[in-house]
Formats: sequence, C-alpha cells, structure tokens
Amino acid sequence: MKKFLTATLSLITYLSFAQGSKNIVLTKGQEIEVSTTSNSQIEMSMGMTMSNNTAATSKLVVVDEDQENYKLTNTLIKMKTSVEGMGQNFEYDSDKPEDKDSEVGKAMGGKLNKPESFLLNKTNGKITALSSNDSDEKSDVMSGMSFSTADGGSSAGDGFLVIGSDKQVGDTWSETVKLNGMTTVKNYKILSIANDVATVEIKGTIKGTTNQEAQGNSVKMTTDATIEGKITSNIKTSMVYMIKMDADISGTVETMGQEMPVTTKTSTTTLYNQ
Repeated sequence: MKKFLTATLSLITYLSFAQGSKNIVLTKGQEIEVSTTSNSQIEMSMGMTMSNNTAATSKLVVVDEDQENYKLTNTLIKMKTSVEGMGQNFEYDSDKPEDKDSEVGKAMGGKLNKPESFLLNKTNGKITALSSNDSDEKSDVMSGMSFSTADGGSSAGDGFLVIGSDKQVGDTWSETVKLNGMTTVKNYKILSIANDVATVEIKGTIKGTTNQEAQGNSVKMTTDATIEGKITSNIKTSMVYMIKMDADISGTVETMGQEMPVTTKTSTTTLYNQ
C-alpha cells in the first residue's frame, strides 16, 4: 500500500504559469521567500481515504544574468507534512532533529538546504533546469509531496507571470503545454488591474499518462484534472505575489499488476515575499 501512497500523492502537481511577451525584471542578488501550504483529500477504491497536509518554505536567489536569462537557485529550507490513511499515518517536521532519522527524514535529507539551479528566460518566463536533487532513489517516498519538481523550478517557476502592458481588464489568453506525457491547457482572464498589480483568473485541465519508478517498482498513472484559481502579479516586473489554486483530479494508479481508481481534491496557496 505504501507504493499506492507514493504514486497517488504524485498526482498532486501542476505546471508553471509563465506566459507572455514582456521582460521579467529581477536584480542580481535578489532574494524571494516562497511559502506554500497544501491540503489534499484522496479517495480510492473500497472506501479507502487519505489526507495530506504540507507546508514548505524555500528561498529563491538571483545569482547571475546574461542577455537572455537570469540564473537562479531554489533552496527548500523548511518542510512540515502529515499523512493519514491507508493504515499509514506519519508526520515530518524538518525543524525537529528527531525526525531526521525517520524514513521521510532520510528521504528529505537529500533535498533540504540543497540549492537547485535553473535559468529563467527574461522574455517569456521559460524555465530550464540546470541541476536537480531528484536523482536519489530515497526521494521516491516524498515525490508526491513536493510542489512540482519536474522542471527544477518547483514553486520557483510559478513565481513569474508575464502579462504585458498592453493587456486590459477582461482580456483573455490561453496556452497549451505538452511535457512528459501530460497535456496542460490553461485559460487566463484578467479580473482587475490596480497600482500595477493584476488579479488573473486561471482555469484549465491536465490530462495524460505517465510512467515512473517508485521504491523500485514501475508505476503507471493516468490523470484527468481540472484546475481553477487566482494569481496576483506585478505587470511591470512580472513577479507573482500570490497563487491560490484548487484542483479536482481523477485517474488511476497501476503497479505490480494492480489498478486502483483515485480521486483527489487539492487546495494550494503560495505566497512570494519579495
């Protein structure tokens, strides 16, 4: 059942929100604290349920730049999580020394305070990973609890939304991203603009099938999800202040010849302290 736990939690992820044509404005040495809280309620076959509450803090640092890109590091500095259900209840708090020797603590040992480097395109916000800490097999147990590590940017990549000074209230645009077997469609609408801060509605879908390794076993996941939320962003710098997102996820998890239907409701709030 532990493999189902890991694979099911892995459904709780979505892609970054970069879009547009106006330059992102950052300065070398700039630091941004990113605080993310997430609550998930998961239902599986035979009446099995599971809940997951996670709070994480990371730090973004602009370490360099060239004509086209900024180079940033993203460092997870604190994490607290609890999981209940499927006969497996556990808690982890990176601030508690005694938690370092737990199974989760050992997995997190390769992630905490280990900077990940990535490039951020100044024009379109595209993220390009330069390094990642996800290669350690021990990190499998936590793969579903990280807030999207596929691009090396994590919540880092979500922190930039290029809108453009030509956009007005009521304007809409869409984008489609295909990556690693998943197709994400995101539809944006500007709800308001005041003092250079835009509030943007986002609605979309995430569909596809992925295959990954979890604790030495192959796991096939089929996902059909809808996402809906709001983003507040500075239209001059393209930096995001807050993201609130709800996701309804349905799909299946298949491993060791067994297939399990899964439905998940997730609410996530991310704050960027600049």
